[in-house]
Amino acid sequence: MESRRLKELLHAWRPGQDLPAEIAKARESAASDPALSAWLDNERAFDQAFAEKFNSVQAPSDLLDKILAAHEAGEANVVPFAPEAPRGMAQGSFMRYAVSIAASLLIVAGVFALATRSNDHYAQDDLAHFVDETVIRALSSQMSDAKGMEMVRQGMAQAGFAKTQDIMPDVLNGFQPAKYGVMQTQDGYIGQIGFSGNDAYRLIVMERRCISGCTGKLTKPIVYDLGDKLAVTWAKGEQVYILVSERGVSGENVIREVANEMSTSL
Repeated sequence: MESRRLKELLHAWRPGQDLPAEIAKARESAASDPALSAWLDNERAFDQAFAEKFNSVQAPSDLLDKILAAHEAGEANVVPFAPEAPRGMAQGSFMRYAVSIAASLLIVAGVFALATRSNDHYAQDDLAHFVDETVIRALSSQMSDAKGMEMVRQGMAQAGFAKTQDIMPDVLNGFQPAKYGVMQTQDGYIGQIGFSGNDAYRLIVMERRCISGCTGKLTKPIVYDLGDKLAVTWAKGEQVYILVSERGVSGENVIREVANEMSTSL
C-alpha cells in the first residue's frame, strides 16, 4: 500500500471507532515505518491541539439570537417568485435562499454542540488520544532483553527512568518480565515491559505528569478499544499504567480482570 493511501486511512480513523481490516493493516505499517510513525505522531499532536483550542472558544451568549434575528429579517424581505419569472432566475434566487437557511442551521448546530459539550467529554477524548498514541509509539520502539524484574529495573534506571520501585503492579504478578524499553518525552520518561512467552501483552508505565491535565480525570481504571488492541489504564500513587493486549477472548478477559481488580484496590 502506497504511503499516500496509508496516510489517508490513518488520518481518518479515531480511537474508539470500528477498525476495518484495511486500517488495521495501515496501523501495522505505521508501527514498522519510522517516517510514517513520526508523521502520525505529528498529525495526532495537531488534532489534540486543535481540539483543545476549539474547547477553549466561548461562543457569545447572544450569538444564537443574532443568527435567528438575521434569518427572520432576510425571510421578511423575500420576494415571492412571479409565475412569469424566467426559470433560471427563480432557481438562482431559490438556491441562494436555501444555502442561506442551510448555513444558518449549521451555525446554530455548531453553537449548540459547543455550548452543551462538557469538559469531561473533552478530557476523556484527550486521555483516549494519549493512550492510543502512546501505545502505537511503544509497540514500534525497540526493547532490550532482561532476565527478571531486577534487571528490568536496573536497565530502565540506566535509561533515565528514575522511579522504578513500583513499575510492576501486584495485579500482574503472574507475568514474567523479559524485556524493557524507555522512551523520553517532553513531560518525562515512559517505560514499558514485555513478558516472557507472551508477546500479546505489554505494560507501559510513567509518572503522572506525563499525561498532564488528563491525570485528574483518571480516578478509576478505564478500558479503551483501540481497534486491533485493547488497553486498560489506571493511576496509583505517582505512577500511571497502561496494560495493552491483542484482541481475542483471553486478552479481553485479562484486560477486564485487571480493570475490575484495580477498581476495588484503588
